[in-house]
Amino acid sequence: VALLPSRFIWLIAGGGLTRSFGYCFGILALREAYLLYTRGSRSALLRYIVFASLTVLSHVEFAWFVAISTGVLFLAYGRNRAGLGSSALAMGGTLVCTAPWWATVVARHGVEPFRAASQSGSSLVALDLSSPSQAAVSLAAGAVLVAIGACFCFLAATGDRRLLLLGWLGLAWLLDGRAFFWTFTVPVALALGVVAAALRARITRVAPPGVDPLRSSAPEVSRPAAWVLNGLTLVVTIFLIAGSVQASTELRLASIVLSRHERTAMEWVAVSTSPASRFAVLTGDSWSLNLSAEWFPVLAERVSVTTAQGTEWLSGGVFRQRIAVDSALQSCASRDVDCIVEVPEQFEYVYVPKRADSDCCGVVRSSLRGDPRFTLVYDDVGASIFGRTPA
Repeated sequence: VALLPSRFIWLIAGGGLTRSFGYCFGILALREAYLLYTRGSRSALLRYIVFASLTVLSHVEFAWFVAISTGVLFLAYGRNRAGLGSSALAMGGTLVCTAPWWATVVARHGVEPFRAASQSGSSLVALDLSSPSQAAVSLAAGAVLVAIGACFCFLAATGDRRLLLLGWLGLAWLLDGRAFFWTFTVPVALALGVVAAALRARITRVAPPGVDPLRSSAPEVSRPAAWVLNGLTLVVTIFLIAGSVQASTELRLASIVLSRHERTAMEWVAVSTSPASRFAVLTGDSWSLNLSAEWFPVLAERVSVTTAQGTEWLSGGVFRQRIAVDSALQSCASRDVDCIVEVPEQFEYVYVPKRADSDCCGVVRSSLRGDPRFTLVYDDVGASIFGRTPA
């Protein structure tokens, strides 16, 4: 699981430095949460508060993952008076230690930034029946919610804590879908470890050392069933490794680095255009992988009218609105200039990058060149920039 490219690439690219610290402290916090609920250790409580606070202060997205996962561990191990008290102390201590940050935000901006940011990750908040595709996603979210409830009901009734892992995966996807593809490895790694240890014990007839933290009270499975589980575990492991190798092969690292020529073009924008200028950055890429649009506001020091990154904290659903508008703009990469004009945003320039591996926007670039409503103001190896022709 640790070899999956998303486990390390997303912890390097962009804001990966803060993500990596948040992920590390988050995993350490969850270890202490388990010790707190299973052993009642006061030292584990103090360590949990420290690691959870460091998670919040490093990257708030992983703080949400820690909160969800701690809740799962509480349902599995801490449903008693001691566990409830420990949970209250852990939450209160973390809030106190992180107060200098969140209290400052609330004092200056209120709670709206936190509410707005939550909309960028949860599948529940994004429920939408406006189209068949959106309705399918919403129905899937509902089905997962029902499955999660069933897992925890069986867990409570049978004591089979292996169901904890299924419920944990479901909650991670449902409540924090945006980060799911790098946080899901925590419960998946535990699941593979539990199954592998159980199979080893049954096949070799040697009990694993210590107490299995997820040991089930259900009856022991037969040897044929153990072999089936063993084969399933092997298939899953091979699938994960093969997927990792394939993704690593297909992922061309050179293509996820902004080229020197594009950086030169953005430097020209910073020097040669008005600070109030607004740009439509047209690449044909999806918003989450649009390197040019994401780096443009920083390197060009100008507004990119459809860049979604950074709007997660804005109220009024700005984040999702920006993604929708960006999708409309990027669809113009293989169309003519009329498509760009119809985009519902005001801008004075169109930035179209040039890339060595592919020419995403040859059609629209040719259309812009021949349209009297736009004038070519910059053209080099890195990009072409067109300005609106004064009326």
